[in-house]
Amino acid sequence: PDLLAGAGGQSDACGALRRLQERGVWIGTVRNGSAGAAEQLRDRGGLGRYVEQIPSCDQVEAFKPHPAPYQLAMRSFAGQATMVAAHGWDIVGARRAGLHTLWIDREERPWPFPFDEPRRDRDLAMAAVI
Repeated sequence: PDLLAGAGGQSDACGALRRLQERGVWIGTVRNGSAGAAEQLRDRGGLGRYVEQIPSCDQVEAFKPHPAPYQLAMRSFAGQATMVAAHGWDIVGARRAGLHTLWIDREERPWPFPFDEPRRDRDLAMAAVI
C-alpha cells in the first residue's frame, strides 16, 4: 500500500496500521522516489514500526503508474497484496499490474477516471477492516 503518501500526518494512519499489524498483515509501500527518502518520510510520520519494506522505483527504473513498480511490490510482498492509495492514478496503475485496490477518498469526490470505480473507503481506519 502507498500508505506513506496517503498518511501525510492523518491521525488515522498509526491506529489503522497498528490494527492491521496486530492481525498479522504485512505492511509495505512503494514510492516514486528513492528508498532513503521514503524511509525518512516513514520515520518522520511515526510509521516506522508498522511499515516494514519500501521497494523503490529506482530499482525498476520506472515511476508509478507504470506497472513495473507495482510488480516489484508484488514480488517484494511475496503474496497477495492490496494497494491502498489516496490518488486515483495510483489505483489505476496498481490495477493494471494486477493488484487488488482500495481507494481512500477523504473528500467524497466522484471517481475521476473512465474505468470501473474501485472499492473505496473514506479513511485508513475503514480500510483497516479489509
